Parts: sequence; structure tokens; C-alpha cells
Amino acid sequence: RVLERQALSDNSSGIASAVNVGGGRGRGSKKRPADDGTCGKKDCSSFSESDWYNLSRLYSCLEEHDIVRGLYEKFSKQQDTLDALHSELLGDFRKAIMLYEGLRKSFDDESLAEGEASPLEVDLWDKGIRDCLEGLQLWDDLRGWIQGELEISSDIRHANCMEIWQPNRRRELGLYLRCLIGNAGKESFRDKEKVDTETGIELANIVFDNLFDVTGKLEFKKQALEMDFTSEAALGLMLDYKQLQANRFDIVKAGLDLVNRGYGHFLQKWACSETLGPVVKQSMLRDIQKLVEIEEFLKFSSSSQHSQDSCKELLVTWENRLPRKQYDDSNQWSQLLSCRLALLPQIKGVKAEVPLDQAVSNTYLTLSALARRRGNYSVALDWISRAEMMDGGSLKLQISKLKLQRMATPACESLLASPMDVSAPSESRLDLAKLLALQGSILSTNQDGSNEAYERYTQAVAIAQELAGGSVCQGQMNLGKVGGIFMKYADFCNHQLQKPGQDAVKASNYSKAFVENMLRAVELRTRKAQSHFPRILEIANRFPESQSCFMKGCRDIPLPAILQWLPQIFSELSCASKRGDKEYKNALMPLLARFALDFPQAVFLSLRVVRNEVFNGKEETSFLENAGINTAARNGLENFCRSLQLLQDPEEQLKDFLKSPNAADYKALYEDCLSENNPAL
Repeated sequence: RVLERQALSDNSSGIASAVNVGGGRGRGSKKRPADDGTCGKKDCSSFSESDWYNLSRLYSCLEEHDIVRGLYEKFSKQQDTLDALHSELLGDFRKAIMLYEGLRKSFDDESLAEGEASPLEVDLWDKGIRDCLEGLQLWDDLRGWIQGELEISSDIRHANCMEIWQPNRRRELGLYLRCLIGNAGKESFRDKEKVDTETGIELANIVFDNLFDVTGKLEFKKQALEMDFTSEAALGLMLDYKQLQANRFDIVKAGLDLVNRGYGHFLQKWACSETLGPVVKQSMLRDIQKLVEIEEFLKFSSSSQHSQDSCKELLVTWENRLPRKQYDDSNQWSQLLSCRLALLPQIKGVKAEVPLDQAVSNTYLTLSALARRRGNYSVALDWISRAEMMDGGSLKLQISKLKLQRMATPACESLLASPMDVSAPSESRLDLAKLLALQGSILSTNQDGSNEAYERYTQAVAIAQELAGGSVCQGQMNLGKVGGIFMKYADFCNHQLQKPGQDAVKASNYSKAFVENMLRAVELRTRKAQSHFPRILEIANRFPESQSCFMKGCRDIPLPAILQWLPQIFSELSCASKRGDKEYKNALMPLLARFALDFPQAVFLSLRVVRNEVFNGKEETSFLENAGINTAARNGLENFCRSLQLLQDPEEQLKDFLKSPNAADYKALYEDCLSENNPAL
């Protein structure tokens, strides 16, 4: 809020320039209006274009891109601009860039009359073209766009390219270096015999020429690399294999110095990040991860012995660092993985006999998944094609293809026509189970596909049962993945049970499968399954034939995972007692007996609510004694519960106390406290 007030204050033009992360953006920047003195008003309806512009620049600096797009809509007058923003948000960058370029052409041809497009809207078109080119990973086109905007040559080392090195062009310089890294990642392993790539050599030349300049004429360029682009500069030192072989010690030392500088800059920024949002902080952490991986490679490269085990350890470490869908930004992870792809050929140069095909293929598939999550299906398909060239028969590749197929977009027509082959090589039983479950999920959405889906799910669960007791389930990550397979099958059964007019025999089978697999997922600590425990109770109540599966499954589930549902279990027990359902009551009692032994206090607290509806006096005493709660402990817990009750509705409790005979002395004090004349009120 403080930053917003500053951005909307009378000196907002100064604030806008202070938060400007890239200077003017070419053709649109010259039409930017000056401050008209209307900023700072609290009513958003009275904001001028300058106000919206200053806010958009502020949130661009804070990397809150969704907020920025919403602000752009406030001053956009052309419907195509709004459509382009919407397409960009959905990940359809090709459609968005066509709209932006069409608008830009109409403006340049003066087809749009004066006032039909906001000056800030024109500025947005240029930014949109740039962002869409980056989203589509068209690095050559983006480089050409930067060169055209700044009117520079293709080699930024030349004297006529000083503009891109100016302090107000850091955004453009960063994008240019990003293009080189992205192309180096794409070109890597195109020729498996080569270690270096053309753009990798180009980046290396830029870094070497400016960092090791002895004339002193390029000091400002050196400072730009050392201050603002430490990870890019450190990476560039690694991308010329001949230089690395000839001057390994000096290059590794210079690279580690850059990494340490990057850590120092990070600490300075982090110390000032208290007012920044989580998006910016996560972006800063992603930059640190790039530095960490470059440092790991530098230390590996400087080691006197490059054993195959050390190579594999480095590759496994990198592969285990995968983005999480809920928290991580796709664009940031794409940049990080591009750096990895640029470094992987250098590992092959250091240790030629280390097989890298699997590591490269997995990186391609991760990049494909990131693009797919953003709705950028054409880029996702491109990365899958690259992975197919590296490792065409892997199960992970088939899983990625099916996930992309499920989106059912025109970019995936070739995948839609491909058969679902379940006879894939089973080098990874976990991946095979995931593939079968995914096929079942896709088939279940087709009309009359439930029988085929049921077969795939049962095959997947059979493999998951095999894995659940093996060494593959030792790690927490694999534990969740195996539990997820049971969870998917349970979701399928639950969906089938909700269909009207379901056959009685099928409904019975689905109910038993649902209860069995959902409890298996609970046993493997799957959070979603834990939250669905009341649904398990409901199905066990509706279908008596599933109660044996319920009793069997509840023998091994960890009680802390469902402790929150203990009152719900007692409520079910109470309802079963009222309607005389002894079978359901008997199904619940073994689970409650386990709770009574491990959590007697929790059982006692829940039992007090429904004690008269569940047990008679003798049954309750026997149940509690079996749980280890004797008469003395029971009286202590009873007094504790009464004390807790006194803490509920304290005002009402006090009123009841004042009505009692022995409270006369406190009544006058109480009335005085609540008097309107009391200054404390």
C-alpha cells in the first residue's frame, strides 16, 4: 500500500522512472503521456491513464504479472487488445502475438484514428509481442526484435551496440542473454558428438571479452555482468569447452568468484525484501538455484577425479529438483532448466562415457510439462518431440504424451491418433502403474469406456500393491506417488457410484473397490485421501458388503491421519445405534478400539457428546477400562471437560453465576462494569 501511494503521488513520474525495469519500450514509449496532476485520488474511477501506467510499472517491477494484466485492461480501448491479453493469460501465445502484431500494423499504417488507441495501449502491444516471443521460446525472433528496437547489430560486442549496455536497458540485455542461453539449451545434443553450441560459444565470447578485458575500456560492461547478470556470466564461462580445457583453473576460479558475488547480491536484496510479495521472493530463490547448480558444476569440473559415480550423483541431484505445480512459476523453471541443458554437454566433455540421454530426456519432459501447465501446447509438443529423439520408448515419455493428449487441442492431433500401448517396456514399475492409471483416467471420460478404464485401473493397482511393500516406496516422494495411484482408482469408483441407474452388482463391486483403495491411499499418507475419510464412512454405511473391506483396511491405517474425523466416527456410531444397525456398529468398533488405546483422551472427549446414544453404563465402563481409563482417570477427564465448558461463552457463564445465591456480593461490581458511565467502555 505504501508503494501504491508513492506511485500515485504528485511526483509519480519520478516513481515511475524509479521502478522502470527496462526503460522505454521502443516505438510505444515516445507516446507515453506526462503526469496530468490527477494522481493520488482514492476513487479508482477517476484515475487517469498515467495512474494506471504508474501502477502497472510498479507491479511489473514486483513481478506481479497477473495484476499488471488486469491494470492494462483499465486503459485499453481496442477489443483486440483485451482479446490478446486474455489469450496470453490462457497460454495461447500464437493467437496473442497475431493480435498484437495486427494492432501494431494498423497503428503504423495510421488505420486507427487519433484517440482510438490509448498511448499506453500502444506501449502494451510492444511488450506483449516481446512476452509472447519469450513464451513461445522463439529465441531467434526475440533477438531480432531486440536488435530492431535498439537498432543494434547481431553481435553486442561491437561498438555500435553500446545502447544495450546502458543502465536503463538492463531488461533488454537480460532478455538478450536469456535468448543465447535458451538457444544453447535447444541446440545442445542436436549433434551428440559435439560438446559446444554456436550460441553457447557466442555467450562465452561476450563474457570472456568483457570480464578479462585488460585495456580497461570495457569496465562498464564488466560491471553490468558482475552486478546484474552473475549467473549468466558464470554460465557463459562454462560454454566454451576448448577454453575450459586450456585454462580450467583460472576459469573455475573466476566462475566461483561470480557465484559468490551472486550470493552477496542475493543477500542484499533479500534483506530488503520484507515489503515484497511472495512471487518476487520465489523468483529470487529460483535465481539462487541457478547459482547453486552452476557452483555444483564448477566444483565437479575442478575435481581432479571425475568418477562415473560422481557424475551420476550430480545428475540425480539435479533431477530430484523438480518444480511443484502449486508453488513454482513455470517461466522461472524454464529458465533454470535451459541453464541445465546448456551445462549437460559439458559434463559429457568432462566424462565422455557417462550416459546422458535419460537425464536430457527427463529435462525435456519437465520443460514440456511446464509449457503444458501454462496452456502453451505447441511448445509442450516441441519438447516432447525432442525427448522422443533422445529416448523414444520410455514410459515417462508415453505419460507426457497422454497428459498432453488429454488437453485435446489442435496442437496435439498427432498424439490423439496414437494408440494407447500398454505393452511398453517395464523398466520402471512405478512409471508403468502411472501410465496405466492415466490411461484409465482418459478412458473413463469416453462414452461407454468405463469397462476398459476399470481394467486399466485394476492393472495399475496390482502393480501399486506390489510396489507398496517394496524398496521403491521407502522415499516420501515415491510413497505419495504410489498412494496417488490408489487414490485415482478410488476417484474413478466414486464417480461410477454417483451415476444414476448403476447396476446393483457393479455398484457393489465399485463400493468395495472404493473403500479398499481409499483406505490404502490413507495408509500411504495421501492427503487427499485423508480429507475424503467421511466419504469412506458414507459408502460403508450405504453398502453393507463393503464393511468387511472397511474393517480390513482400518487395521493398518495410521491413526493420526484420521484423528480429525474421530467425532464423525462417533456420530456414525450413534446413528447406527439409533437405527439398530449392528453390522455397521460392529464394523466401526475395531477402529474405535485402536483409537481408545492410542488416544484415550480424544476418545473420551468425543464419547461425552454421544455417550447416552451409543453405550449403556456398563458398556461405557468396559470400553473405557479396555482403553486403560480407570475410574480415577475418568473422573479427572470429566473435571477437565467441565473446566473447558466454563471457557465457552464466558459472558453467559458469568450471568449464570451472578444469578446464583452466593453471588450477591459480586452483582453490584458486575453491573458497575457494564454501566454506560464506565470510562473503560
